[in-house]
Amino acid sequence: MRRLVDGDAKFETAGETFNFETANVLLLEQGAPGLDILVQIFAGFGTRNCYKSVTVEAAEGLARRCPLDLVVVDPALHGEDGLAFVRWLRRSGGEPNRTIPVIAVSANGARSAVSAARDAGVSHYLLKPIVPAVLFSRVVRVARETRAFVVAQSYVGPDRRFKSEGPPLGCGPRRASDLRGPAAKAPAPNLSQGEIDMMLKPQRANL
Repeated sequence: MRRLVDGDAKFETAGETFNFETANVLLLEQGAPGLDILVQIFAGFGTRNCYKSVTVEAAEGLARRCPLDLVVVDPALHGEDGLAFVRWLRRSGGEPNRTIPVIAVSANGARSAVSAARDAGVSHYLLKPIVPAVLFSRVVRVARETRAFVVAQSYVGPDRRFKSEGPPLGCGPRRASDLRGPAAKAPAPNLSQGEIDMMLKPQRANL
C-alpha cells in the first residue's frame, strides 16, 4: 500500500509511520449502514479517499478507473457473492490493483467461509462487528507484509502460507522452493539443549 507509507505520517507504531490521508480505499458492503460505518472508521484513521460500492459490477468499474491501495469487502452481498469481485480483481483487475491487500469483513466465522475467502485471494479475514482498533491492526499488518504474490492455474493471490514450513502433510512439493525427495540424514547427532546452552553461555577468559 504505497500511500500508507509515504507522505506526512498520521500514525506511528513500532517505530514505523503510516499515512492514511491519501490512500485510496475501496469499500464493498451490502448496504448503506455498513458502508457508513466503514467510512467513519477510515475517516478516523485520516483517510479522505473512500470509494463506496454495494455491487460487484460497481466495484469492478471503480477498480478499472482508480489506482487502489486497499479493498475491504463483505463476502455476503445482497444477491451476490462479494468474493466474485476478489477473484476478478486478482485475475483481471490489472496492475497494480490485482496485487493490493484485500480484507474481508464478515459476520460468518465458519471455517468453510474463511477457507473460501482465503482461496479467492483475500489477504485477511475479519469478523463483524468491526472494532476500529482491530481493523487498524490488520491494515498495518498488510502494509508490513512481505508474502509473495502467487499466480497459478487454480489460485491467484497472496501466498496462503504464513510460515515457511513446506507443503501440508500428505502433499508433495508444490513450489520451486519446496524440498524434493527424502531429507538426507544428519552427519552428526543433534546437540543436546545443555550443549546449546553452553555454547551461548558467556565464559570468563584468562588474559
